[in-house]
Amino acid sequence: MSLFKSGNPTLSEKRFRDTVLADVVTHENAMTVRGTLQKFGFLMIMVLGTAFYSWKEFASGGNVMPLILIGAFGGLAIAIVLAFKKNGALFSTSLCLT
Repeated sequence: MSLFKSGNPTLSEKRFRDTVLADVVTHENAMTVRGTLQKFGFLMIMVLGTAFYSWKEFASGGNVMPLILIGAFGGLAIAIVLAFKKNGALFSTSLCLT
């Protein structure tokens, strides 16, 4: 029985059942606190870097609208692709050293 009803295909019960990757998750690549903190640190540095760059552009009178549009539409496109092709999300977990 589903916990909630939604017309959103990414929130369907089938999608949540398909997220369990029994053949991929083993003891060697289990989630650790150290790996989590490393990935968090990497992502935080990326966020701070892009925020610093865009704020510097804005403060110097530059046009930041292209940055906003690229970020918005690029993020939307990546979210849509990863919602329907979950195997692509496995690549993002190997970007950081664990």
